[in-house]
Amino acid sequence: MRKLPFVLLIVLLLSGQVSAVSVLFDHTKSEDAGNADWVIDGAYSDWADDLRSLGYTVEELSPGENITYGDPNNPKDLSHYAVFILPEPQNPFSSSERQAILEFIQNGGTLIYIADHKSSDRDNDGWDSWSIWNDNLDFDSVFGIALPSTQIPSDTVIDDIENIPNLTDGISQFGIWLGTAITVSGNATAVAWYDRSNGLAAWAYATYGNGKVIVFADSSTFSDGSCKTSCKGYDDYHQYDDKQVALNMVKFGAPIGSSGGGNGSNNSSTGSPLLVINEIMYNPSGSDTPAEWVEIYNPNNHEVDLSGWWVGDDEGGGYKFPSGTIIPANGYIVVARNTTWVITHYSSDSSFDGSAVYGNATFQLSNTADDVILKDSSGKEIDHVHYVDDWGADGNGKSLERKDPLGDSNSSSNWAESGKNGGTPTYENTVLVPFFGALWAVAILLLLVTGRVR
Repeated sequence: MRKLPFVLLIVLLLSGQVSAVSVLFDHTKSEDAGNADWVIDGAYSDWADDLRSLGYTVEELSPGENITYGDPNNPKDLSHYAVFILPEPQNPFSSSERQAILEFIQNGGTLIYIADHKSSDRDNDGWDSWSIWNDNLDFDSVFGIALPSTQIPSDTVIDDIENIPNLTDGISQFGIWLGTAITVSGNATAVAWYDRSNGLAAWAYATYGNGKVIVFADSSTFSDGSCKTSCKGYDDYHQYDDKQVALNMVKFGAPIGSSGGGNGSNNSSTGSPLLVINEIMYNPSGSDTPAEWVEIYNPNNHEVDLSGWWVGDDEGGGYKFPSGTIIPANGYIVVARNTTWVITHYSSDSSFDGSAVYGNATFQLSNTADDVILKDSSGKEIDHVHYVDDWGADGNGKSLERKDPLGDSNSSSNWAESGKNGGTPTYENTVLVPFFGALWAVAILLLLVTGRVR
């Protein structure tokens, strides 16, 4: 038998299965002024290359390009990215740019703001990253993360680090080469302390809407010394655990294998949903009225507030989540037409979680073809599935399950009939084929093609 070319195998196996999480580094605010060179083809090139090796797509917003959110005419609109990195900006932001960043975070994106010490105005325009955060953007009052006038001296080793899963994993210490102290209030969290007794941190994060904001005290920490312009050539990125700090911030904001946020990977025609429609019981055996339900899955490593969100069909019938509804990280919620019936019917299933069932929904799912739609509290469409009975689960007591949360919502190859009678409401699908499962399939077939497996 003729062997398939390597590239064709990859395309066949991973088409519709893998969605790269996109990271955007800003270069519109003179991030390479003076002794700085915080660009992805300069002193931050190792950081960018390491992200690419992990599977991220990394791009630069170049001088003259625009910071927007929701602009269909801007190919680098923030809605196309999961993470936006501002590495020591030197020029102030306009009010429209500020609003775009806030909307990006609100809709699930992660902002990483890399600051520096007060009076680090590298292009002599009267602004530095310290004053831009506090005064121009006024983000200290929005997120509860402020940059006081206290400086962290050069050659300071930070080792008082909180245990925050995914964010501080593998980090015991990192270096600061003259940076700014950070204070936190409200729901903001200190990640690492410079002076705990006086409430001065070197790293912090906060949640805002469906997204995150991460602030770090010093830009030099991530310099690899490969200067494009005029930086001093110090390689701090490979000292202590500095590299791990850089990578963890991005992975914490949008892990590979998640939909990220801010529409950073394509799951639908409107961009990557923060949450996905994951399982549909559209044609159960017996009476449809009590037994229909829709499952929503959160593929992120953080919980999501569903207050005011809506799920339903294209006829307008559905369910609006009440205030305070939370879907946990990597968790599931089921919306049922009749909650009492569903909770009672599945009560003998040890994996079923009755507390994750909501309703009573007014949708009426067609037994032949229908649309299931998920919208956020602003009415923005987050996910949209158009199913047909040819996909399976047509009246045999089984549900229609999504194979890959990151795959195409409307591809028949990404849906299959559940392997379990009644389906798997509130827990993992039987047909799940995640990103790494696809990679294993690729590896095995490549071995077969090259003749290493006989």
